[in-house]
Amino acid sequence: MIIKDRTPPVPLEALPRLQHRLPTAHAAQTAIPEQLYQTKAGFGGESYVDDVLRQVRLYRQPVIVRDLYFLTIAPCQIDTLLLFPHFAVVLEIKNYTGILHFSDEGRRMEREKHKTGERQGFDSPIVQLQIEMEELSHVFRELAIPLPVIGAVVLPHTKTLMRGDTGGVPVIYAKALGRWIAGLPRGKEWLQAGDVPKAGAALLQRQLRDKVIDFQKRIGYSAADVLAGVRCSGCGRVAVRVSERMHHCTACDVAFSDGFKRALDDWFDFKQPVISVRECQVYLGLKDRFAASYLLRKMGYIAEGNTSKRVYRRK
Repeated sequence: MIIKDRTPPVPLEALPRLQHRLPTAHAAQTAIPEQLYQTKAGFGGESYVDDVLRQVRLYRQPVIVRDLYFLTIAPCQIDTLLLFPHFAVVLEIKNYTGILHFSDEGRRMEREKHKTGERQGFDSPIVQLQIEMEELSHVFRELAIPLPVIGAVVLPHTKTLMRGDTGGVPVIYAKALGRWIAGLPRGKEWLQAGDVPKAGAALLQRQLRDKVIDFQKRIGYSAADVLAGVRCSGCGRVAVRVSERMHHCTACDVAFSDGFKRALDDWFDFKQPVISVRECQVYLGLKDRFAASYLLRKMGYIAEGNTSKRVYRRK
């Protein structure tokens, strides 16, 4: 039973938009393709493991929660959580390439490239898994869920090789997941079968609804770098306003009716979470403050503050 499925990560859609909002010569333009590649690889690896789990015969079908995101001391995200009556299984999925070298009981990891032999240090997924297990155990105690927590790092593909000391933490290939789970000692049933979905529902109530991404910090640019105007989603050029609702890109010869919405989404995602009437007027190239105020109200943004210091934010 899947009670929370996986959805494409926000950067997959957002990063191409950000490319159009930064000058072509901006240093961050080199970071965006790498971030986009890593995001695609990570999501692809997670989706592959999802497919593998759909084909695995388990002794009992678990309650599955994907992309569980909650806050304890710090934000914590679990790629895949399997809930059984006997235990909870945390899967930390890493779609690496090359050879992974673990040391210091898994607290350190270096990735060696297949072709060049070059080594690069990474945050150890074993440490990440252990933190997730500790935080989940803390949440379980808060919710009075008595399940023991077990975990593993999962490598989607066997072309990724692994060497060294993992400190006893399982690092397994996706195709071996069924065998590994089947071999886990079951022991006591801490929950009745009918209570397992209830435990999953309680976790969903506890999770954070929205994961806010600080693109300025992640990519490396400032709010002042974000370019203004309604822009074509295809080529990034400034579009021409041809009517109250419509914009036209002369380069692509494409007309679209949601230009203001796209541009304001870019403001809130890449610049800052609120916008004033004056900022809106300048950013969208509107004729006066009244046009900007009318647009923000018409589009349903939430007003905060008095008349002189009023700002708008998304719902």
